[in-house]
Amino acid sequence: MSPRLIERRQHPRAHPPGGTILSFSAHQPEGTEGDGLLVELSQQGCRIESEQPLHPAHAYRLIIPRTMHTQPIIVAHAIIRWAVVPCYGLKFLSLTVEAEAALKEYLRQLGQVPAS
Repeated sequence: MSPRLIERRQHPRAHPPGGTILSFSAHQPEGTEGDGLLVELSQQGCRIESEQPLHPAHAYRLIIPRTMHTQPIIVAHAIIRWAVVPCYGLKFLSLTVEAEAALKEYLRQLGQVPAS
């Protein structure tokens, strides 16, 4: 009999469609930007894979695409919570009310947030 894993995450993770690419740019130093494969997404963060190195000391602005007919979700500030290059876990620190609502709706579409 195998041991059962206990889920300790506060928010469930969604797996966006394969090939979903997000864009990021560092607040400081300016000019540090790139893109990465969006692997997991939750209400408070995401996991990405990127060939462009991200630095834990930097805050990032993220642009998360949804569908061709909707505006992307803009995360004003995100920080690196963990890194195992080329994978990075980012925590969202600042979203507008509109971005938070858009993120919640996107997660609902992905089946991770119940309709309210």
